[in-house]
Amino acid sequence: MKLVWLARMIFGDEALIDLAVRLGITVLCAVLMLLMTVAWAIGIMGQPGGMWWLAAQAPSARTMPMPAPIGSSAAAPSPAPVLEPVPVVAPIVAPGTWRDGPPYNQYDRGNYRSAAVYAEWHSAACSAASLAWMMRAYGRPVGALDDAIALIGPGISSAVGLRDHRGTALAATLAGQGFPAWNLHLNSTGDLVAALQRGPVMMDGQRWFGVGHWFVAIGSDAGGIQVRESSGHDVRYLSWQQLYGPVGWSGWAVGIGATAPPNQARSFDAPA
Repeated sequence: MKLVWLARMIFGDEALIDLAVRLGITVLCAVLMLLMTVAWAIGIMGQPGGMWWLAAQAPSARTMPMPAPIGSSAAAPSPAPVLEPVPVVAPIVAPGTWRDGPPYNQYDRGNYRSAAVYAEWHSAACSAASLAWMMRAYGRPVGALDDAIALIGPGISSAVGLRDHRGTALAATLAGQGFPAWNLHLNSTGDLVAALQRGPVMMDGQRWFGVGHWFVAIGSDAGGIQVRESSGHDVRYLSWQQLYGPVGWSGWAVGIGATAPPNQARSFDAPA
């Protein structure tokens, strides 16, 4: 009370009321900002991987130089698949005669035999790292990412990565190594789930990390797909929203199997 009386003596009643109103507004704004911050943090933590996933999406000095695996000028990107309810839920690891393993980090010098190859290719080697993972999973590992790059040959470039975003060079390489490879445009979530029930699938994320990124999916559940990818962030899971949104999967995929996914136009045959 003494403080109120003293304030009235110094500032008068109107000034005191104005000061109280300003103080109240300031406190209310601070409380609202705190509540909004807490709500945002809870929303991020609710995503698969929590804050770690958010950090993985930000371009970094290591991922920014990676060229996107864009298509050639003769082949326009196909429309993105339609996000739809998943009719069949595959196990998180698909069955088959293959073995899971850690991803190849394309930015790890230890995954290259030659320092010169590493210096030239590390920012464009995501498709080669995916190929190396697939060959190892099916019992035919390469010695280093240098070998995977050499196997793809003219289908890959250190300037643009994989030259054809559809993955034809990857399928041709697998077929040339004796694998029954297929290269298809999967038109729906259901087609992708069916493919993953037969084994791992290489996929192109045309917007991932802002530059594009090839990766391997190894299985699915109701919420999304389990992946192995070579950025060094070691992302292991993508929700369906992430796959069709920031990752930007075009629908093109490459896999191994005597029987391609059902309801598809064509499978890949090795060139003569």
